[in-house]
Amino acid sequence: MLATDLSVKKLVDTSKGTIHNAIFSHPDIYEQELEQIFARMWLLVGHESQIPRRGDFVRGRMGEEQVIVTRGTDNQVHVLLNSCAHRGNVVCRYDHGSTAAFQCSFHGWTYDHQGRLISLPPGSEDLYAADLRREEWGLLQARVETFQGTIWATWDESAPGLIDYLGGAESFLAPPLADADGSPDGTEVAGGVMKWRVGLNWKVPMPDMDTTHGWITHASARPAVGGFGATVPRYDNMYHIWFPEGHTTETRLPVEGEDIPTSGLLGGGGDDYPVLREYLREKWAKRKERLGKLAHFQEPPHIFPNMGSVGRIIRVL
Repeated sequence: MLATDLSVKKLVDTSKGTIHNAIFSHPDIYEQELEQIFARMWLLVGHESQIPRRGDFVRGRMGEEQVIVTRGTDNQVHVLLNSCAHRGNVVCRYDHGSTAAFQCSFHGWTYDHQGRLISLPPGSEDLYAADLRREEWGLLQARVETFQGTIWATWDESAPGLIDYLGGAESFLAPPLADADGSPDGTEVAGGVMKWRVGLNWKVPMPDMDTTHGWITHASARPAVGGFGATVPRYDNMYHIWFPEGHTTETRLPVEGEDIPTSGLLGGGGDDYPVLREYLREKWAKRKERLGKLAHFQEPPHIFPNMGSVGRIIRVL
């Protein structure tokens, strides 16, 4: 039955622990979420290794809005709305690259990497109002902060800083973003970016640390990858961690004397690569010295609302 009262009190019953399915389907709720969640919270938009040089850029999204993540001539990271201030046409039509400026293909308004309007088409400036001030017609810029190479942006000028927003989750985000030996800023994006457009509400695949679905959802895949077979997996010594801001992660507490966790790096065949195994053993010793018990955290937490992970693969919703 379609819900007609979309107030939270009607859709969420905290006493029974239930929610109305309209949360996953009603278009009005989705529009509220775009305005109240995606337009106000910190969103992961990229990684600094994607734009190492001045003039480099990648395209990303903040909700449904397409943005340009770019490194300016000032060597700073900027996140710009990919929409010309004149008529709204996109000014960047490529997923990634390097350019001297961004130019609208409609009337030729041209912007620098800081989003400033730097040029109008030759002979056209006299056609505009005499009081047109270029500084007032730049691309819309988001607030930007970085965390160990990751790039975050928000449209809300009044939002708290990124660390405050992470609310403690940064302690679990830092180790996966560290190098194998635990030094910060040690990761980079490898292999490019894969994109899917899926016809469902964003909250359905939203990271929620639901590990118990795997035994049935992925049943057909387990034998192919040497998984659990027909048995139901155990979750001994595994814990979920929730943060008030909506972030989640899970952990398996390390066991004293446990060997270095190289199985994920070596595909379970560490004995076949003694040189590599010894290299990782040395790195692991340094990692434990730097990070302590957090050294075991090699999978990033899920940061509400748009960052998730599958192993070392980061997902952006």
